[in-house]
Amino acid sequence: MKKIIPILAFVSFLCTIACSPNTQNLTYYFCYNDTLYSIKKVNDSIHSYRCDEDFNCESNPIKSYKIINSKQENEFALLSLERVDSIHSKRFSIMGIQQFTKNSIKIVHEITRYSKDAIAKIHLTEKLVNKKFGLTYYEENFLKSLPKDFKMTQALSDEISNAMETSYGELLEWYENTKIDDYYKEKLLSEVIGRELVKRKLSPIGFANKKISREKKE
Repeated sequence: MKKIIPILAFVSFLCTIACSPNTQNLTYYFCYNDTLYSIKKVNDSIHSYRCDEDFNCESNPIKSYKIINSKQENEFALLSLERVDSIHSKRFSIMGIQQFTKNSIKIVHEITRYSKDAIAKIHLTEKLVNKKFGLTYYEENFLKSLPKDFKMTQALSDEISNAMETSYGELLEWYENTKIDDYYKEKLLSEVIGRELVKRKLSPIGFANKKISREKKE
């Protein structure tokens, strides 16, 4: 019989079941166009905030969830959530969190919503989130360590475009099989461009504002 974990420490989803002072309040950020979106676990709740490029976040969260059930299965922490800033009958959802790299986590959170009765009947299993598209959230200090003042040269732009065309077929397939609020594929583009910039040890923050500078030929 698999053990149900009552509350998971936000960063240590994959290796502990206890909340500790060092991990309780860590914040992670997703770079979406010219905006940062943060996600933070506090006690038995998860909050999301809109922030600027200097990590200054609005005082009120844009979304708040209460963790009503949780389970660790293989690489994923699985959470049943209740959105507490909504009175809609279908305000319950499933979230999967996976340690993506040392400094980042992948969050799968589809837009499918459930009623209280429906969520209570759902068996938390990795199949709910495995091979689904998720957004990569990076740890704050890691993002701050990456340079933001680089030039988006034509060569760098072409390099990223070529990598996207050749390396993200599986990710696109997962995206097509995931219900996500992303009608114009802006989150998908932010995700893959962000990954490519991080691979090159460059900051994905504010990349949408960078104009391509064409290199002069001698």
